[in-house]
Amino acid sequence: MTIRTGWKALRAPMNEDSTHLSRFTVPRLPRVFCPIGLAIACAGIALAVAKYRFKFMPKIFETQMFAISSVALESKSFKWIHANIGGDVAILLVLVGLYLATFSRERVESALVAQLRARAFFLAITVNTVLLLFLTLTIFGFGYIGVLVANLGSMLAIYQVVFRYLLWRDARYRAERTVAQSGAEEVQSSRVAGV
Repeated sequence: MTIRTGWKALRAPMNEDSTHLSRFTVPRLPRVFCPIGLAIACAGIALAVAKYRFKFMPKIFETQMFAISSVALESKSFKWIHANIGGDVAILLVLVGLYLATFSRERVESALVAQLRARAFFLAITVNTVLLLFLTLTIFGFGYIGVLVANLGSMLAIYQVVFRYLLWRDARYRAERTVAQSGAEEVQSSRVAGV
């Protein structure tokens, strides 16, 4: 068996007997964490949109926090500050939610799923890097801080989209292959009955 690498490996058909990736196992969270994680990430995105788009800052997020470093109107280090942590909570919700969804088990964990995960991670890292390079060359000043904040969870989000697409594509391919095989068996059985 030859192991393909690079871009050709991404376009190569998936084989159930491709077990070279199954030697490396990653501990996974239980399957129930995937929908929980996606719900937490969506809540974080909704909170971020409410805070930054609609300027919704409830008093529940007003609190005293210990800051290692805080630069606002004046620079403070290793001091207690009064802050609205709504944006911080939104970022934490998105990151924790995407982490839970990314590292939870699928219904069936096989060598094929491990190979799909590896492809999805490769594509997510590649797309995220190209996107970050492009944004680095086109966004300047304080706007770039928003790019860096978005980059915290963008790789996990891209991974989720790519992985779910690869799973869907593989399931569709298997369903089409099953229908084609059952149709061929019916034709074969009708030929045998007709002879």
